[in-house]
Amino acid sequence: MPPTYDLPFGHGQKWLNHGSLVNSVTGDWQLAGIAILQSGPFLTPFEQTVDPANTNILTTVGQTRPDQLQNVSLYAPRRTTAQWLNPAAFPYQNLQTASGIGIGRFGDAPVGGVVGPGTANFSLSLMKNFALYQKSRFQIGVEAANVFNHRNYEPPNMQVDSSGFGSITALQTAEGAGPRSLELSGRITF
Repeated sequence: MPPTYDLPFGHGQKWLNHGSLVNSVTGDWQLAGIAILQSGPFLTPFEQTVDPANTNILTTVGQTRPDQLQNVSLYAPRRTTAQWLNPAAFPYQNLQTASGIGIGRFGDAPVGGVVGPGTANFSLSLMKNFALYQKSRFQIGVEAANVFNHRNYEPPNMQVDSSGFGSITALQTAEGAGPRSLELSGRITF
């Protein structure tokens, strides 16, 4: 649970009378926040149409790795959701001869060699406590997940032999990283 902070006004402030109406409105507020800043996941490109090592891997595993050219950028020159990765960096058709026979080795693209889009998520909550009777309290609050409504993208399509290779088709939804959402809450403790 993240730390909460009392706001610098209201209950406990010397310039306010503790029994006043002003104090009942301005006192006992709490503000809390969580920030998530992450680099993207490490991804591995794959292909499903060429068996480069002639091992029948496509039948048993269903996919294999392509080659990765070292002198070509992995990422598109101007990354967009339509083209996050550079298809020219991952030639998969050169792993077989013209007659469709594999070249006798697996592709050399490393496992986890591509970094997907990262996550930037800021969530805040603001709560107000009201004293009811003895130890009973009423708390009302508002919580905002992804308060700045930052777009956090899912990983791109990593299948190099598909028409959508390198494209991103969805936003993240886990851990409040999706579109901004607000939640109002009320709670009585006794």
